[in-house]
Amino acid sequence: MTNTRFGVRTLLTATALSSAALAMPALGQSSTAQAEEDDAAIIVLGAREIALDSKSETGSRLGLTVRETPATIDVLTQERFLERGLRTSNEALNSAPGVTAIDTGGSPGTVSMRGFGGNSVSQNYDGVHQPSTMTSRNYDSFAFDRIEILKGPSSVLYGEGAVGGSINFVPKKPMLDRAAVAGIAQYGSLNTFRVAGDVNLPLSEQVGVRAVVSYAGTDGLIDRAEAESLSANLGIMFQPTDRLSLFVAAEYFWKDDGAIYWGTPLVSTGVARDPSDLISTPNGRVLDLALRNTNLQYDDAKVISHSTWFRSQLNWQINDVWSLRNDLSYNGGERLWRDAEGYSFSLTGSGAPRIARRATYILNPLAFWHERLALSSDGNLFGNRNRFLIGAEHSENEHTSIRRFGQSVPVDPYDFDPGLFPEIDKKTFVGAGNFTDAGALIKIDAVFAENAFNITDKLLFVLGGRYEDMSLLRTITDYNPVNFSSFETSYNPFSYRAGLVYDLANKTQLYAQYSRSAAPVGTLVLLNLANSKFELTKGETIEGGVKSSFLNDKVSVTLSGFWIREDDIITRDPIDPTIAIQGGSQSTYGAELAFSAALTSQFRIDGNVSLIDAKYDELLEAGGVNRAGNTPPNVAERIINLFAVYEFPQVPFKLTAGLRNQGSTFGDTANLVRVDGYTIFDASIGYRFSFGELTVRGRNLTDRLYIERAGTSSVYIGAPRTVDVTFQTKF
Repeated sequence: MTNTRFGVRTLLTATALSSAALAMPALGQSSTAQAEEDDAAIIVLGAREIALDSKSETGSRLGLTVRETPATIDVLTQERFLERGLRTSNEALNSAPGVTAIDTGGSPGTVSMRGFGGNSVSQNYDGVHQPSTMTSRNYDSFAFDRIEILKGPSSVLYGEGAVGGSINFVPKKPMLDRAAVAGIAQYGSLNTFRVAGDVNLPLSEQVGVRAVVSYAGTDGLIDRAEAESLSANLGIMFQPTDRLSLFVAAEYFWKDDGAIYWGTPLVSTGVARDPSDLISTPNGRVLDLALRNTNLQYDDAKVISHSTWFRSQLNWQINDVWSLRNDLSYNGGERLWRDAEGYSFSLTGSGAPRIARRATYILNPLAFWHERLALSSDGNLFGNRNRFLIGAEHSENEHTSIRRFGQSVPVDPYDFDPGLFPEIDKKTFVGAGNFTDAGALIKIDAVFAENAFNITDKLLFVLGGRYEDMSLLRTITDYNPVNFSSFETSYNPFSYRAGLVYDLANKTQLYAQYSRSAAPVGTLVLLNLANSKFELTKGETIEGGVKSSFLNDKVSVTLSGFWIREDDIITRDPIDPTIAIQGGSQSTYGAELAFSAALTSQFRIDGNVSLIDAKYDELLEAGGVNRAGNTPPNVAERIINLFAVYEFPQVPFKLTAGLRNQGSTFGDTANLVRVDGYTIFDASIGYRFSFGELTVRGRNLTDRLYIERAGTSSVYIGAPRTVDVTFQTKF
């Protein structure tokens, strides 16, 4: 193994940091009451890294604050997006501790954390679980009030699939107390532009309307990779009394990725014209920088997606103790791939280089609806405060996948002719499984409950459980030759968590939790008959940590240590390696630190560090090859983010600087494809007018060449140095 394992020295360091964090509040803790959550501002300069006293629906539906929740919760606010120039949800998520987010050709908005990714990370829209990673996207960050991240298994709240953690995208909602308008205009390198507007208008004391729209485009990182996107959100809040409110919203998201970037293929050293040493492989393949800007897509390639959400949320405070909430939502959309995929290198008989590419046509229509009803109370039990919630939900996901796969056809990457996408017929897309229509109907019924009981004034006990009844009906029509098949399967997972939060001081809390979760062995909407016979995988975690604010809230720190394990992943029979069985396991243990320190009234520094040891505990692959002890692909065992802001006291200038350091990764389960780590730097200078702020921002200032994600045959190259100018205003 070439990665440095997370060992004794790191654990000692984490212990020392924890001791320091605990000692400081004891010496200098203010006795002031906890700050109220401030949800009023649209644009606020000076966004903090940590918001311990804000309520988080992602960590619990009991109305607990981040400080009261026995888990790690990262809250990324709109103010943070604006201050740091985080234009998309991917950029925002990458600023959080231990999180990586990237757009790949087939999976936009792919996220990993704590050693787990893909379907192991649940993505949710305003608390509603998105049906699969096939519906995920890289949103414009301007649409959201905040993005919240709950680390570790969280199936108790969001159902199957949440082993690594859960992300909740919380859109902006109407405010009844005032009118407000905000806007952004941005232009920069690569012909990248972005315009966005946010209008909040109270129509009366009981009714408010808010509209948020953004439009963005770019020429892309490589040739012929132009893309554009649109998002629009209209919300209406009706609050006839202080105890009753109804929120309804309609949202539309559209993106045209055109000739999408599917990665840069690796080639043999002998033919590379400008070889790079960023990646090492067992077969001598390298990244050729001569192909850095080459787009191997068809000239008429097309990747387009759109989705529409209709949502309603009813809140009724029945009396001083009991309240009722109902969430109803519908998501309809479509995603199209009509492009070239699966790049792989070869040589002709005469030694000429070729890249094989495969014509792929996939059309995925989706219809998903979800209903959740929850009854909660905030009262007393045995003389102490007790918060309780019980609820039920039902969801249906009807997903169709029209799938056409052509034969791999070689092209010359150095004298490239993009050509046109072939005719879609059975003569071109030949072979079993290459001309199919597949369907999936997934129905989930669930009941859940949570409770938070104050055992004493200083000790809080949190308990939650969720039971699900999941059914799946899959149909497959294969036209090569004509063959229809179908199967049904069902699952009944039970997830739970238990945790304690102890007030060591007024604003210093220790916490610990244990939780269990479940996840399917593959994407449910594409689950095949063989995998449908397997049980759900089982995840568990043990986590403990400290959350603290001190020096009159000028400094906030969170520190956590954790262990996560997922059992019953697919492995091979040790006696007969040709047979796939359950029994494999994967685990991660590590530590995360996040801090925010306002060193003066003008200078603040924020940062976070994630150190993990992720590995397969048991995994056999084809041929009986043992991968136990290896690191999962594309998992960085070290991620560091730093950000500093300085506002000049006498002149309206503001400077910011940021750093992201990511350790080396592997591109395969064998850990033979090794990718170098990297450090990138950003900086900005802003000038405040009476009517807004103008900012010039440089990204990747050293023009560092780096790889974001790797496989055995191709890699995704990160963005080069760019500069953009942004004007933002509010009134």
